[in-house]
Amino acid sequence: MNFASIQFWQVLALGVVVTWLAYMLLVRLIPSSKNLLEKCCIAVLSLTLLASESWETLLVFLWVVVVGFMGLRTISPTANSRRRHLQIALVVAIQIAPLFYYKYSNFFLSEVLGLDWERHGLLIPMGLSFYTFQMIGMTVDTAVMRKPLPKSLDFMNFASFFPQIVAGPIERRSSLLPQVRNLEYRARPDRLSGAASWVVMGFFYKLVLADNLALASDRMMINSENAFHVWCECLCFGFRIYFDFAGYSFIALGLAQVFGIDLTLNFRSPYLVYNIQEFWRRWHITLSQWFRDYVYIPMGGGRSRYWVFNVLVVFLVSGIWHGAGWNFVVWGLLHGCGIVIINTFKTAWIPRPLAWGFTMIFVFFTWLFFYENRMDVLWQKAASILSISGYAGHNLSELTQLYISKGEYINTLFLLILSTMCLALEWLSYRRGEAYCVLRNYTISIVMVILIVLLSPSEKSGFIYFNF
Repeated sequence: MNFASIQFWQVLALGVVVTWLAYMLLVRLIPSSKNLLEKCCIAVLSLTLLASESWETLLVFLWVVVVGFMGLRTISPTANSRRRHLQIALVVAIQIAPLFYYKYSNFFLSEVLGLDWERHGLLIPMGLSFYTFQMIGMTVDTAVMRKPLPKSLDFMNFASFFPQIVAGPIERRSSLLPQVRNLEYRARPDRLSGAASWVVMGFFYKLVLADNLALASDRMMINSENAFHVWCECLCFGFRIYFDFAGYSFIALGLAQVFGIDLTLNFRSPYLVYNIQEFWRRWHITLSQWFRDYVYIPMGGGRSRYWVFNVLVVFLVSGIWHGAGWNFVVWGLLHGCGIVIINTFKTAWIPRPLAWGFTMIFVFFTWLFFYENRMDVLWQKAASILSISGYAGHNLSELTQLYISKGEYINTLFLLILSTMCLALEWLSYRRGEAYCVLRNYTISIVMVILIVLLSPSEKSGFIYFNF
């Protein structure tokens, strides 16, 4: 379900045609079941797209969903609080078992426990981390708040709605379930222009910016003690991961709007913030909210005297959610420490330009711990950034010569300038009070389409967050 691949759109088009023809035939035979048939068509289309990835992907997804649905049916509404919480914990444990097996078993057994055990070729089913968290949220919200269990078809569409199943947003019962209950299997003409602007912007972010930055950074990735070179890597990757993940989210938002569904906006210009706490309020918003509501607050939140411990645990788990590796553990803890420092000195006043500069230096520096999974190389690069010798004058000339010799100087500079221009337009949108409104302007959308045609690379990479 890679939005950037032609295969996805071929399967989607074929699935829409077949299910629409089936719907038109069946609605003539049983007109009283029109709404039921529309929901069935959406469910079949979503499951078909999952199955097109692999049967294993579909079966693992069905396991998580069926366990959640049947588990909620078996949790006794009259049981005492302790027993109910044990039942909920058991359902959640069974739901999360595939995630642990596919994503963490190798790391836990070989790296943490030191066992001589490793299963090679164990691929993570697409979207596993995302829909597992979404279904855990549904389980907890329904059971703890004693809300009625949705009908089976609504439950399935909540879990499987194809625009958001692979890489979020991680939707909540309160926001998505009421919409899928009134789902219609038809395009909404009044929403097509708005949906198209999101899709165009998403493809521009992904194909023109993220994919070209991926090619440039991959060709220039070397084991270097040159601080200038490592900063260039961090800068390129930081822009790349934002445009890649935000691009996916915008395409998902637009596709959902075609069917009349409003997904949560998962990004709100995170590179325009003045502190790391605000960064996490605008970066992967639904994941941050999930950890806040299901981990941080149950632990006592910020009112507990152990709030520092709570913050560090949340960001440790967040780091591990992103990947099974020590580099992700360090990345999560660094951001946790950043939050602790901000909360400790929140009364200190810093000029906004300076606060923004410090925040961006921290964010882009920590991206090094996100993309570099070879720990020896990671420490070498981190040391070069933190040491004075890494900024020697000959290192700057060496970097310039390297980029010129590999023909990447102009390309990389152009991409960074184009990326900065997009951030400037995001800032204008923010000033107008509506996220990305300038970038979704009709004229800007036309320019984006032209640039997509002219600048999309022939080598298209998958979305980075598909790996998580």
